[in-house]
Amino acid sequence: MVFLDADTLVVDEVLEEDFISDKSLFGVWHPCHNLGMPPHNKLPGAFETNPLSLACVDTEKELPTVYYQGCLWGGKVPYIFDMIRKIDEWTKEDIAKNIQARFYEESYMNKWFLTHRDDTQTLAPDYAFPEMFEQYCNFSKKMVHLAKDNKALDNNQW
Repeated sequence: MVFLDADTLVVDEVLEEDFISDKSLFGVWHPCHNLGMPPHNKLPGAFETNPLSLACVDTEKELPTVYYQGCLWGGKVPYIFDMIRKIDEWTKEDIAKNIQARFYEESYMNKWFLTHRDDTQTLAPDYAFPEMFEQYCNFSKKMVHLAKDNKALDNNQW
């Protein structure tokens, strides 16, 4: 099963084999984390640090080396369904405590991948090439994560 944001444009050949490995899950390395752009340039980066949240990552104990972007992820059934169910459970428990993870479902996904790192294949940032930071990228484009014009949302023009 593959999840892909609707604002992603495939610009190079992407094969089924790109996502299939001996691992049960896969996620894409966030390009801004790969490039060391703020807030990813120092710990805790974009990881959730609120100890009351179930998405919390103790960056002193768990030493994460990869932050995953929520635009592309997936895995083998039923492993991906286990992840989805757990993230749904964590989210609902946090909402009941009036807690919102810093980067919503992406924060919970990063917690899951961190706690399942031996089962997670990391795709290169080429699969989430950021259109808006193209000038900073030193990697190729397989899939472009398109820039969003949020001004229309701010002015309620949608």
